Amino acid sequence: MIVEPGFFRTDLLIPESTGYTESSIDDYAEHQADRGRVERMNGLQGGDPAKLAAARVQLVGSAEPPVRWAAGSDAVAALE
Repeated sequence: MIVEPGFFRTDLLIPESTGYTESSIDDYAEHQADRGRVERMNGLQGGDPAKLAAARVQLVGSAEPPVRWAAGSDAVAALE
């Protein structure tokens, strides 16, 4: 099962868990702006990690788990 999670309230976005490099390619400059947006999301992610874990356990234990699973409303929206 391929799990494609959205953002969940974990420590992933805390400064100690992230690292950024300066872009040396002009084509990637727009992605530098995303850094601030991501940093501001810390602690405000919509997904509940406990619910994610429970759902994963249930799906893995099912007779026919999906091949691909978008976890979280933001992941579903991004894939649609």
